[in-house]
Amino acid sequence: MQHNELLKEIRSLCGQNKVFEVEGLLEEALTRDKTNIDLWLRLARLQLDLHVCDYEKCLECLDHAHEADPGHPYPLLLMAYVHEYYFAGIDSILFHKLMNFAARTEQKDVQSMLVYMASWHCHDEDGAQREKMLRDSIVLYPDHAQHYLVLSWRYDATDRHAEALEMKKLAFPHIRAIDDLLYENWDCTDYEALIDEHIRGTLTTKENYDSLFREVNGT
Repeated sequence: MQHNELLKEIRSLCGQNKVFEVEGLLEEALTRDKTNIDLWLRLARLQLDLHVCDYEKCLECLDHAHEADPGHPYPLLLMAYVHEYYFAGIDSILFHKLMNFAARTEQKDVQSMLVYMASWHCHDEDGAQREKMLRDSIVLYPDHAQHYLVLSWRYDATDRHAEALEMKKLAFPHIRAIDDLLYENWDCTDYEALIDEHIRGTLTTKENYDSLFREVNGT
């Protein structure tokens, strides 16, 4: 099966919630092409689906993706996301990997995402450092949204509400809502959508979008 045909079949099966059939297709394809980073990333994303929830396997897939292409930022970004949201958080080893990668790449959008994810390593007692890293992420690439939003939450938590609102206003133009058509054609292996929603912050639910709209417009 050609790659485009495989993706078409995956989308069809995702639409039917046949996620384990999708997993089987990806694993079979990877037996023939063990260095295909797109397939490894798709299999990793699938492990985060509510029907699967195999976070250890997700990390194993991301390790394979990183081995297949050490110069690709997505495996490292997604490792950081999984560690932060599903395990004990980003440790110092992963923090330094993110920052070292950011220092090596010349892609400002990638640098921004790496610094943003690394900022999660800074705990509450390191609030000033975390805010600095979030501001650095914004300077590197102002057209994402998540760094503004997380900084706004930091400001709100420390009673700097005017600054928080300004960050939300800066974030809002870069955000789009997930529309009904996207839900109907949801690809359960779409790692780009996950990055857009949780790392770039440029994609969110209609409910969250409407709530932020009301907040930034004072309605």
